[in-house]
Amino acid sequence: MEKNIFPENLKILQELVSSFPGIGKKNAVRIVLHLLNLPDENQKKLGEIISSLNSDISYCKTCHYFSFDGICPICSDTKRDNNIICVVENYSDIFALESSGFNGNYHILGGVISPLQGIGTDDLNISSLISRCTSSKEIILALGLGTEGEITMHYLVDEIRKEYPNIKISRLAYGLPAGANLEYCDAKTLHAAINNRTTL
Repeated sequence: MEKNIFPENLKILQELVSSFPGIGKKNAVRIVLHLLNLPDENQKKLGEIISSLNSDISYCKTCHYFSFDGICPICSDTKRDNNIICVVENYSDIFALESSGFNGNYHILGGVISPLQGIGTDDLNISSLISRCTSSKEIILALGLGTEGEITMHYLVDEIRKEYPNIKISRLAYGLPAGANLEYCDAKTLHAAINNRTTL
């Protein structure tokens, strides 16, 4: 059995760090040791930021992303294309889409419809999305491709079309990943790739 030779307060810190996504016990030890070697000023600053997260950070009243003053940096960026709204499940999806070069705006649903988990339409940021459609030309649905994501997309299309029958609604293309070999792809992926083929 592996022994933990840290003092009690460092044991607690290690356990907290190891609970982070993608961080195991060994990496948690490295991070704790790194924190111990930080200058006192940096340790203090880090502690202050962490302790004030819940009180200082709110959510954007437009897209529901993180904000400090009511409007997030994305919605307040005048260089972005305000005609396009990309609908995502959670905050982490925005980071992935930003790396792709997308320059429109976002709307965070806060999840997908999931009866098994007790998540219904009233638990999601749907009404605020509908109200934003009045000033947009296209809504991109960038939700997961699982059953719950599909159900949510169909529901959103129906709700948006009731109010805005002429607005363009699209979804992310899906199929073969870049660099994939056909022999290693599953039947569902190949089926999607064939159905979403483009003309050259």
